[in-house]
Amino acid sequence: MVLELLFIAFVLFIGSFLQGASGFGFGLFSMAFLPFMFTLKDSTLLVISLALVTAIMIFVKVRKHIEMRKLAYLLSAAIVGRIGAYFILHNFGEMDVLKKVLIQR
Repeated sequence: MVLELLFIAFVLFIGSFLQGASGFGFGLFSMAFLPFMFTLKDSTLLVISLALVTAIMIFVKVRKHIEMRKLAYLLSAAIVGRIGAYFILHNFGEMDVLKKVLIQR
């Protein structure tokens, strides 16, 4: 149990480090390893939730430099997309069709 939690924390830490160093990579790295510990649905929901927290923290730090009126449409579409994806995965994430789409081997 403790070893599993350490593995999850390590994966999320490395993903966060990649995000901070390069500007992207949290979701890519985390989704490569979290399905070993969780189902694909749970891994995706966890990464979506944590990526949203990360994005909000970055936004709070740089909000002085952002022209909100120009980005209002983009931000609203991104929020709707995140919420929509969360509910679709939460309700239908265990369906075979979504498993085939998300795994695509």
